Amino acid sequence: MTTPGARRSSVALVSPSGHAPAHGVECLASFLRLHGYRPTTFYLPWPFLRPYPPAVLERLGRACGGFDLVGISVLSNYHRNAVALSRSIRQHSRALLVWGGPHASACPEACLEHCDVAVCGEGELTLLELLEGLERGGELARVPGLCLSSGGTAQHSATRTPLAAERIPTRDHDSSRSWVLHRERLVRLQGRRLRQHLSSDYVTMSSRGCPFRCSYCVNSRAAGGQARAVRYRPEEAVVSELVRARRRMPFIGHVSFDDDAFMLRSPARLRSFAARYKRDVGLPFFVSGVNPRAVSGEKLDILIDAGMDRLRMGVQSGSAATRGSYQRPGTDGEILAAAHAIHQRRGSLMLVAYDLILDNPDESTEDRLATLDLLARLPTPYTLNLFSLTPYPGTALWDRWLATGRLREGAQPAVHRHYHHLEADWLNLLVLLHSLGRPPDRLMRLLLQPRLLARQPRPPQALFKAVQSLGLARRALDMLGHGDHHSLLRHLRANLLGR
Repeated sequence: MTTPGARRSSVALVSPSGHAPAHGVECLASFLRLHGYRPTTFYLPWPFLRPYPPAVLERLGRACGGFDLVGISVLSNYHRNAVALSRSIRQHSRALLVWGGPHASACPEACLEHCDVAVCGEGELTLLELLEGLERGGELARVPGLCLSSGGTAQHSATRTPLAAERIPTRDHDSSRSWVLHRERLVRLQGRRLRQHLSSDYVTMSSRGCPFRCSYCVNSRAAGGQARAVRYRPEEAVVSELVRARRRMPFIGHVSFDDDAFMLRSPARLRSFAARYKRDVGLPFFVSGVNPRAVSGEKLDILIDAGMDRLRMGVQSGSAATRGSYQRPGTDGEILAAAHAIHQRRGSLMLVAYDLILDNPDESTEDRLATLDLLARLPTPYTLNLFSLTPYPGTALWDRWLATGRLREGAQPAVHRHYHHLEADWLNLLVLLHSLGRPPDRLMRLLLQPRLLARQPRPPQALFKAVQSLGLARRALDMLGHGDHHSLLRHLRANLLGR
């Protein structure tokens, strides 16, 4: 720890993601405050396909001018905007510039082109020790969890051990030194601005880590695979965070658990958590990242009784071969069993969403037809979240595509098109039809007749966009009809605003 009387370094944390406040940066800031620092946070929500205007870059660069350390949390989607922010900060500041977040963990050596230090893995202890090292004038390379340049080459320090569950920080909701980008200006993230950006939905995580190794997900490789170590925060810590959030932000009306492994808890553990949540928090909540193997009628009943009114389950493909290439566990039978268990409780759920990944160039027509067949067997109604397969640095998919020549060496890690922007081809059009509701069997037989499959005519772009827009509109109207403003806002941000 810092010696008595030593000057506390000033630190700014920047989040160029689509959310304000951002969960990861809030955890870092809360952890630093717990250890006596007073970090300033800048949240810069912006569509990742659009560059920041020069005025925004100038304002952020000047705002960071007086700090000793500036940290930027980087997602691969926002890589290009993080680069632009770093350049502006360099022009106005002599601070130690640190990159963290999933992108820095996945490809730290490449990040050093734009920063002084890249943090690999969880950043709370690493950032704290970096600040203490600056104050002592010590050798930063001794801090575990870093990648930094030494003599023009990347040097890795010792691997950082992930935080134990009880040490994962509980957000303190201190926004006294927080700023948000609002209409291209930096304003205080307080009062109506906080309510405007947070809306009525509070997003949190009750655990860290994921036991699976999906080839398209950075969790499979980031920080040496340490992200696979699932740690469930103590129940009292999660509940106390939510109670405090409600007290400080009384407009909160809904909670979203964005864990990768929320429902992997045992029924007994879920029952204990649900009882405490229902008693002390009592808000409806959403669970994402659900794996079919984690679903059972018993678990669903426990969570629905506690207030779960929405869930999102990963299906990804109806092809066993494709799921195998994704290293995605689960069979058709397990997916259908989970879907039927959910459907039996559909009256208690406002939203049931299934994720699918399309535009996989390694899939055959038979693989893609298997997805259509699975969609026809899933009980309706359901909502589809459709993603265009995107390789991210640090994933097995990225490495495989480099090896096979689908990606060139030195390829830009930024996403050059939105992950919801699908290829306008025949079979994708048929998937989109299922987003309108189940198509009549007679229509599907007509559209899947052998002569059409042999040709797979490319649908007119206008037709494809029209069907896609109708699907989005149907979802929006359904959410509006249910009074589900929480899901409607997330839906609009993800699909229309590019966030």
